[in-house]
Amino acid sequence: SLLSIPEFLNLLYGISRSSDYDIDNIPICFYTWNFLYECIKVSNNYKALSSLGNVDESENVSLDTSVLFDHLVNLDKFKTLKKGRQEDAEEYLTLVLDSLNDEFISLVENLSFNDVEEFINNNIERESDILSYLSKFLKNKNCAWLNEPSLGDSLRNRIEIFLKNQSEWELASTEYYPTPITTIFGCLMMSELKKNKAKCKKGEYPISITYDPHLVLPLNLQKDANENEYSIKGMLEKWASEEHLEIDNKDVMKINKFHDLPKVLIIQIKRFNYHLQTDNLSVVDAYKHENKVNGKAEKLNDYIDFDFDFDIPSKCLQDPSVASSSYTLKSIVYHSGSDTHSGHYTADSMNNKNGWFRCNDMDINKVTKKDVLELGKKKVNTPYILFYVRD
Repeated sequence: SLLSIPEFLNLLYGISRSSDYDIDNIPICFYTWNFLYECIKVSNNYKALSSLGNVDESENVSLDTSVLFDHLVNLDKFKTLKKGRQEDAEEYLTLVLDSLNDEFISLVENLSFNDVEEFINNNIERESDILSYLSKFLKNKNCAWLNEPSLGDSLRNRIEIFLKNQSEWELASTEYYPTPITTIFGCLMMSELKKNKAKCKKGEYPISITYDPHLVLPLNLQKDANENEYSIKGMLEKWASEEHLEIDNKDVMKINKFHDLPKVLIIQIKRFNYHLQTDNLSVVDAYKHENKVNGKAEKLNDYIDFDFDFDIPSKCLQDPSVASSSYTLKSIVYHSGSDTHSGHYTADSMNNKNGWFRCNDMDINKVTKKDVLELGKKKVNTPYILFYVRD
């Protein structure tokens, strides 16, 4: 699925062409590129044979995915992975992206300020975002470029003013460094908690706003506002709806919104319900609902309407005037199985030139857009992770 994202492919290709490419500094990037190279060889071989009329498009093409996995399991961060054992696709995806991001952070720390300034000017538009990102770097003691004279007193002053400008809002955010990975997949989610101002204690803020970085957006499997169907758009609207909570015996209203939109939006459908251990069920009821007791996870197999093209609802945006909030589907990861400890993952991914392909372990098979829709309607193959690219 990641290799269906053009921006990600360009990033890997650009790194591989660099004269400073050092496998010891960025091993995960290196092995991911090697896997991409194997994909390219398979793709070129497939196209070459097809042009001679020797290959039926319905035939499978094999790709050895162990090229990547066998290298990753030898790295410290991936020691928990075991070949042949069921792993959660979202956890694995997040581990890969976070690890790639850590590698790029280590590279950014060794840049000059001129390099950082060029990256920011090419990728970040709003002044507030630039100051926010730079303020995070100020806490990173490993960044040598922070001590360069070219950083300038003017920029330092603007950062300090930005940090002090909090008024009646309590602002908090997780450390978030701008890297090529966060530029492609990352976005900031705003979480706003509103309390009754009259009931706030002295020194307590009535509004608490937190900005958290996300590479993957988890969505609860919920029906739309009319409770008619499950859809990506409907689940996003539910995610951004007011939610009433009780915190410290006080009624609090919580709202989620996109502070900014990612170039590539990765959505995870939360299809597993986890239940606390229950001892007061009869033997018969325990057998009927075995996935709901003893800490087991219940798989939710409901069909969702995953649009190939859709717009992020305006109620989900902190700034509704965002120029473009349209997205196009590029890949889907399906889970087939009844719980988290068993089952099978497959993926449908779209290539801009050659259409849709189905990836099932080592087999790659060309499919149609209709095939993608039909597979998603089968309860045995439930869409679990979806990759959308911003138009």
